[in-house]
Amino acid sequence: SSVNRTGDLDEDQRSTRGTGWQKKLLASGYLQVGFASLMASMVGPLVKIIDLPVTVIAFGRFLFAWLALLAGRALWGRAASNEAQGFRRTLILIGCNTAATLLCFMAAFRFVPVTNAVLLAFSYPVIAAFLAHRFLGERILGVALGALVLSAAGAALITLPEAGGAQIGAWWGMGLAFASAWFAAIEVILIKKIAGSVSSETVNLYRFGTAAVLTLPLIWTSRWHVTGRDAFLVIMLGVLNTALSGTIYVAGLRKAQAHRAAILSYLEPVGAMALAWVFLSEQPTLTTLLGGGLILTGSYLVVRGEVVTV
Repeated sequence: SSVNRTGDLDEDQRSTRGTGWQKKLLASGYLQVGFASLMASMVGPLVKIIDLPVTVIAFGRFLFAWLALLAGRALWGRAASNEAQGFRRTLILIGCNTAATLLCFMAAFRFVPVTNAVLLAFSYPVIAAFLAHRFLGERILGVALGALVLSAAGAALITLPEAGGAQIGAWWGMGLAFASAWFAAIEVILIKKIAGSVSSETVNLYRFGTAAVLTLPLIWTSRWHVTGRDAFLVIMLGVLNTALSGTIYVAGLRKAQAHRAAILSYLEPVGAMALAWVFLSEQPTLTTLLGGGLILTGSYLVVRGEVVTV
């Protein structure tokens, strides 16, 4: 029998039940979204230490991401498919949003600390949640709503104290970060609308290819000289922190609810805060740490709620 005399589950049943939540978590897509968000948390510190204009960094990032995806397709022998047929306009629009999101996002780092720029940009889950409700028909109830409130409160706790007495440059930085939040929220909805029909690899080929074309003219707007160190960092930014993390993110988003995935993406600013502290000596304040704690709690509730309800 599956139950012994003491009423305990036998070893096989305990083993099966013990692996149930792991299978649910892997199937939900939230693990992929969380991992991709942690990879993306390196972007802010990298942009800070690369001695190149933001437009050049953005173009290099998109170009090498696109080339990495093409190389991966050739390496694994995947032929180009026609799955994008009928979705090309949406895919190009996603690429335009990607370019706008990341240009605004990276430009913000030139005016304000990494932590502040990242966390203000991550007001986008709040925007995405309501856009998902309006355009995707997703219901925002229960644990997800609580996680949304906690994460938004965490971002506000970190960002709002910095607004007092901010100079014009800081206001520019905060404005750019907030603009990137709107573009990012729209991008989540667009990706989600076609995610069931187009693979994450194809989505990202169009995303980064379109973004590279759009940012190419911008590299001539300023003088710049690239060193071997900067070239290596830009390539790493494109291959690892854009192509790889972007593909993992879109793959997770195909299975996850848009507003829950957006909340879980709050792991990115927490990771960016830690990296900026360690490598850029941008020491967070007590309110920043408290805000990060709220964000982590919200992310945990998203994962826990999905494991229980899947």
